[in-house]
Amino acid sequence: MEGRVDVDRNPIKPMTICMIGLSP
Repeated sequence: MEGRVDVDRNPIKPMTICMIGLSP
């Protein structure tokens, strides 16, 4: 869930998006 919030606040972070995609 932490990663999701990070993306919402920083949608320019591709690393976070990748983490969400890997997380089930």
